[in-house]
Amino acid sequence: MAGEILVGNDAIDRVSTPGISEATWVDREHSATLNGKLKLIKVYSPSPIINVRAASFYVVSGNNLSTRDWVTIGSVPSGYSEHVVDFNIEVGDYLGLCGTSDGPNGSLDVSTNGSLGAWRTAGLHIPATNYAFTLYSNWVLSMQGIGDILVGGPAIAVLTGVLSGSINTVNNIAWSEIAKINGVG
Repeated sequence: MAGEILVGNDAIDRVSTPGISEATWVDREHSATLNGKLKLIKVYSPSPIINVRAASFYVVSGNNLSTRDWVTIGSVPSGYSEHVVDFNIEVGDYLGLCGTSDGPNGSLDVSTNGSLGAWRTAGLHIPATNYAFTLYSNWVLSMQGIGDILVGGPAIAVLTGVLSGSINTVNNIAWSEIAKINGVG
């Protein structure tokens, strides 16, 4: 694998379950740092969820979000589960899921000790266009996406405060070779 994308949090049993009959959840804790395709979604749910969709979301402004790409998963059983997917995600995008309860507490497991939190709204909002979500500032959702970086296109991690002259290699490729590929060298 040329590189790996991780978004979201570990899909583990957590302390709380915010039950809601239909909801859309978007993790804010860990956004994508590379462009690519998500290939696997891991979920922990205390009871089954049906009509599940997964998506990459981006912030339009404030707490208004839109989907970039999405897929239908179908059903998520209670406990830990993995789901094969194939959809696009870009730097800064967040992982989101929506679904309908198939039990008394159908929901994702959450804990309330996160630093960045998560967005949630009632109803099934995948796909979404500039939709207003509510921010729950300390939530950590039990869902994670794993994917591959795009091959053949730029796949540069987000770098803050680094001068381009300080970068000698990216993914073990010399900067001079990257410049040649891009027609600069």
